Amino acid sequence: MSASENTHLVETTSTPSIDTQQKSVAQITEAQSTNVWNVILWYFFEISYHFYNCIVNVTVGPSLQLLSIYAGYENSTGVQMTTVCNAVANCIAMVASPFVGGLSDYYSFRKGAVVICAITYYTCFLIAGIFYYHFWLLCILFCIARTSFELVRLFYDCQIPYIMDQKNRTLAQSVGGAVSFTGAILAIGVSFCCSLVWGNYSNVNQLQITHAEPDFGPLRQLILFNFFLGGYVFLPYVFSIEKSTPPAKRSVIETLKVIGLDLIDSFKNYFKSRDCIFMFISWCCTLSALSVVNGLFVVLLTTMCGMKKTATDIVFLALNVTALLCGVPWAFFLHKFGPKRALQLMLILLFFGMGCLVLTGMKVSSTKILSQWIIIPTIIFIGPAFSVVYTASRQLVMELAPVQQLAQFSAVTRIAARAGGMVFPLIFSTIVKQLCAHAFSTNKYKYNYAYRIAQIPVFILLIIAFFFMCLVKNHHKEYVSGKRAPYSKETDIELGDTELPPEQQNKEQEEDDDEKEEIPTIVE
Repeated sequence: MSASENTHLVETTSTPSIDTQQKSVAQITEAQSTNVWNVILWYFFEISYHFYNCIVNVTVGPSLQLLSIYAGYENSTGVQMTTVCNAVANCIAMVASPFVGGLSDYYSFRKGAVVICAITYYTCFLIAGIFYYHFWLLCILFCIARTSFELVRLFYDCQIPYIMDQKNRTLAQSVGGAVSFTGAILAIGVSFCCSLVWGNYSNVNQLQITHAEPDFGPLRQLILFNFFLGGYVFLPYVFSIEKSTPPAKRSVIETLKVIGLDLIDSFKNYFKSRDCIFMFISWCCTLSALSVVNGLFVVLLTTMCGMKKTATDIVFLALNVTALLCGVPWAFFLHKFGPKRALQLMLILLFFGMGCLVLTGMKVSSTKILSQWIIIPTIIFIGPAFSVVYTASRQLVMELAPVQQLAQFSAVTRIAARAGGMVFPLIFSTIVKQLCAHAFSTNKYKYNYAYRIAQIPVFILLIIAFFFMCLVKNHHKEYVSGKRAPYSKETDIELGDTELPPEQQNKEQEEDDDEKEEIPTIVE
């Protein structure tokens, strides 16, 4: 570290008048170079994250459904508990995210928090695999694991400025987003192999509610594989290194007070920004739609489109392979045009992809059913959309958030995601249930129609999301040039500017001279 950098690495004691000095600290401590091997180690979390998420999608829902029948409850109890676990986890994460985000900023504890969260949800799956046949215990474990899973992404995303330098940041994280889908592909391969060895689990619709002996197939083994193989994939990430920032040295009470004030300030600054408000609304609508597309994709393929399990697995695999192949092109697109344009294009692709999904296997008359081969354009549209959605969104947050409040701005943005993920699936399932119970109660093709009609709000949400994303200003060129939010036109000064006008430099110099005796220099 150079001597010039040491003069800027300062720790404030209690004076609020040196806020501009704190901001410069946050900027200077970003990574100034990118180590390729270190970034590769960092990518392994992305791979393990998608591996874990794919195994969860394959195992948790069917496990709770079958275990509810095994415990003597109705099939709907397992479905309800799956929804409740996700809702409770999202609620806890929604409330805690801004606070723990502030803690990670103050104590430079991003990587440690990622490791703790990962150990928590992997351990929950190990215990779940050992005590698999205890329904309520698994509900509690899955809820804890889901909460840790929802929080871990906050800390991981906030590592980006301290892993990659500004010049390579957009391209490098886009490549990571593409590589991450190898985890999902690996999980699907493991699921295939487990099905070959242990067979398939029982179809819950064909089981008796009482005196039922369901066949769990490979579900328990997959849960254990999520601990052993998932933990093994995660391990290289532990050896990655991020550029550390000077942690706050305050008492616990003082730190809590400062974090509380900063959280309030973050909310105020977030919703004072016109761009952040529009992004918040757009992201809420986008995640509401994705909660149906992504969370219920397998259900839509089997129930709505009438596909068999083998065909569903092939489609799911093709979707992830398409997302993987599109990752590198998206990286160049993001680097050149920025996250706003990428999210706009993603919403267009998702809109047309959902349209093709609705048409797949649709019954248009008493004798005419549309071909299931329409699923091919569905994969072509939705695969690339899945490839970029989270990478582009976190890049947009980075461009709109002040550097010293990145974790807290990310947490506020995630409130939109969690709100959409909690509310809209319940609305969707309620619409389906009401249509099946009333409008199509006597129709043997009721699921064919009900699931399609219930997706009308999905298309409306995508249109609203696109509209508000168009209202967000594109600051990508300013961000790439080294400037940081808030972007001010009145003074022609950006927070990230390395040079100030002469009159501002003189003023800053006078303030530095006055505060020089009060601010100790931290020497490495």
